[in-house]
Amino acid sequence: MTDSTKSILGNPTNQYTFFEPNQILDSKQLNSLAEYLNYQEHLTRVKLLGVGIVGGLQVQRAGNTVIVRQGVGVTTDGDVLMMPADTVFSKFKLYGPASPYYTPFYKDPENKDPGNMVPIFELVRDDPANATIQPLSALDGNLSEMVVVLYMERYCDDPDVCSSTNCDNLGQMAFDNPRVLLVSRETAKNLLKELETFSKAALHLKALRAERPFVSNSVTSPSAIANVYRKPCENICNMLIGNIDSLSDILPAAFMGDFVAKEWKEKLSKHNAQFSTGKGAGIQYFYDFLKDVVDTWNELREVLLDDDSLLCPDASAFPRHLVLGDLTNPTENRTLLFPSPLMNGQSGKQEHAKFLFRKLKAMIEGFKIDRVKQPPADISIRVTPSFTESLCLEERAIPWYYDPDAIRLSWNYRLTRRGEAADISGYHNVPEVFERQIGRYDFFRIEGHQGKTLEFVKKELRKSIVTNNWPFSVHAVLLHTKRQKIADRPNIRFSDLHRLHRVLRKDLELQLAETKVFSEKFKSQIDAMKDKTNFPNTDLEFARVNSESVQAQQPLAKKTYLEYQQAQTAQNWHNGYRTVLNLASGLKERLGDRIQTNYSTAFDSLVTNNNAAILQWVEAQIQSKDDHEDDKLLFPNFREQHPGLEHFGGVTRGGTFVLVYDEDGFVVADFMLSYRWAETAEEDTGESEQLIDPNFKGADLFNFSVKLQMPLDTRVDQKIIESNKSFGEQLDTRVDQKISLINKSLVGKMDDQFKFQNEQIKVFVDYGKVLGSKAIAGQRVDIANPLLRSLLAEVESKQQQVEDLRGLAIDPTLPSEIRDRAQSEMGRVELELAESIGRGTSFLDKSNIGMEAGGDGGKAITVFSQGMDKVSGGKAMESLRNANAGVKSEQLKRIFKMKGI
Repeated sequence: MTDSTKSILGNPTNQYTFFEPNQILDSKQLNSLAEYLNYQEHLTRVKLLGVGIVGGLQVQRAGNTVIVRQGVGVTTDGDVLMMPADTVFSKFKLYGPASPYYTPFYKDPENKDPGNMVPIFELVRDDPANATIQPLSALDGNLSEMVVVLYMERYCDDPDVCSSTNCDNLGQMAFDNPRVLLVSRETAKNLLKELETFSKAALHLKALRAERPFVSNSVTSPSAIANVYRKPCENICNMLIGNIDSLSDILPAAFMGDFVAKEWKEKLSKHNAQFSTGKGAGIQYFYDFLKDVVDTWNELREVLLDDDSLLCPDASAFPRHLVLGDLTNPTENRTLLFPSPLMNGQSGKQEHAKFLFRKLKAMIEGFKIDRVKQPPADISIRVTPSFTESLCLEERAIPWYYDPDAIRLSWNYRLTRRGEAADISGYHNVPEVFERQIGRYDFFRIEGHQGKTLEFVKKELRKSIVTNNWPFSVHAVLLHTKRQKIADRPNIRFSDLHRLHRVLRKDLELQLAETKVFSEKFKSQIDAMKDKTNFPNTDLEFARVNSESVQAQQPLAKKTYLEYQQAQTAQNWHNGYRTVLNLASGLKERLGDRIQTNYSTAFDSLVTNNNAAILQWVEAQIQSKDDHEDDKLLFPNFREQHPGLEHFGGVTRGGTFVLVYDEDGFVVADFMLSYRWAETAEEDTGESEQLIDPNFKGADLFNFSVKLQMPLDTRVDQKIIESNKSFGEQLDTRVDQKISLINKSLVGKMDDQFKFQNEQIKVFVDYGKVLGSKAIAGQRVDIANPLLRSLLAEVESKQQQVEDLRGLAIDPTLPSEIRDRAQSEMGRVELELAESIGRGTSFLDKSNIGMEAGGDGGKAITVFSQGMDKVSGGKAMESLRNANAGVKSEQLKRIFKMKGI
């Protein structure tokens, strides 16, 4: 046997013999051709296909046996090692020094002494003729610490047998015998020579993560926003600067070109220094730029990690062996597969990685910091369809803060390789974007707006949304805490409260209009009277009612709430309404005994209606609701309600682009919500709420609602004179005679208490005093205190008098003149009753009389309470309110409150 250790690829054959016709061939010529073909075959395997374990060749220990599964692999010398089927080995023998020399099996490659060979065992199935074969159980516990190696044993054998008379040259025989060997783990590690691939080198390239800024609810100024981004920007810059040197550690010089790490570091440091102080204009764009650099760095790392191919592997790495695995853990100590770039479809990975490296350089050198910090005045606002960060950066649109000429050819590897770099979308290049289908885009970059006025930005964006049908909305919030500084809010947030307000305005408008019509009719009746002797001059009051009604109607008649607010600011309707109300009540009081009303007049409705107060309450509710909605337009509140608020330089499809402006009305930042949140307010056109004036009130309501008549005292006198002509001379005599005659004809009797009430009913002196004919029949309250008893007697007397007058006023058997007079006098007597109650409660409040039930005070409270029930007139009620204001006793105040006073 002849030793042969020559590596086929280590001894390249570049020439062979070209045969001529009839040429006599010798061994050298024939062998040159064989060696050339063999070299080319091995070269094809290693350089074009790859090396390592292609598949299979798994190892497994089963008790005292070793199983090697079928599979195939290629060594770095181009030998194909194959296990045609799963094979079970139960025996072994020593693979000794007699074997052909193989450098990796020797401790010292230069020393071929057999004693220098590492211990190696060969796995065999069975060979009874070989006494050195032993069962694997003989290895005892060492078997679990062994590693299986598949080895291609190569040697040449010269079979020539020479005698003294003959020596035929039969030629040498070349043998390639695969062997399954067992070696120790230490030996296996020496056999597993590391091969450097880009994927392995990229493991030393750190994956970078951009720090995320957190915007809190306390951010209320541009400088505060700058502080939020300043620290993350500084940290990202430092992280990039600290890792740039690692690029030169793992990438070959030819790969990086003229790369100088120091220049990149200085650029990044200079950029960061520009944003380290001040209000930080454009700092969000600087943060976006740093994120771009980090994303590109990670994309470069990912491309390198995916490239496990090996071009032209070292032929001496594992020239004739493959390490198949550890018998304890078969995945360890195993030769990997190193395909060629051609076979794993990654022939362009290295070119892509070079492209991304050039992109890093173009980004760092092409960042336009001046454009970010101080945007040109003529810079336009643009929307560019793009993709979210779920896709790599080179698939997204080019941001506006890069030099377009420097970055376009370095942005997208795929499109640049095709020669389609001009089609890459970006702020400076939007090819036919408005005409193309945008369904595939899920993100829209919005740029050129920061530093401009909010009014201009919203106008341009809303115009662009309408014109181009962009699938997102725009919202604006104030970077402040005071709602007075809000510059952008809906003209009106129309709701059902505004509809109710419109109805109430219409009601008050009609009331004022009816009041004016009634006033004119009323005045015309007075003017038409021939004898106005007994009527006071009310021309001025009627004129003011008409003019003030018209003035008060004007704001109320506006169709929309906004128009109403504007008119109300210029002319407050409350003043006019209050004037009309007071004039109407005054006229009714002054002319009350001179008119007869068949039903409530417009004056009465105006006085008793409370819709003016309800209208103000509704306005207060609208204002409160508006204030609450305004609070949502303040950045701290908006941030609290929408915790997902974050800056991305644009907005997702179906999301909300949030403009943040300062108190001067300039856009200083932008954020994004992934959902639609645009404040929508229903438009108050006033057209859908046309309120038609009621047509069921005819003119007769105003023509016949009031009837003029002579004062009651005059009518009573006339009635008495007409019915008592025979006693005419006697009517001018004593008052007592007159009272006696009237009492005799109307009542028929006089109570003993008439003298006590004589002072209270003197008003009837001129009219026969028939209205006071009924005596007070109630018994005096048993009160120990004489002064309190007198005051209570007065209250009882007045109370009885009011009851009598009320009875006369509704008695259908009496003449109308008597009823009218009783109705007129009832207001005066009610006022006297109220004043009596006021004097009594004041005395009781200041005295030491106890107010417990059954005592003088308790009885007095009962009388006062009954008296209050008889009071209904306006002046009388006002007198009771004044009395209530003067008392201090909680018990008396409680009585007043129970009576609604």
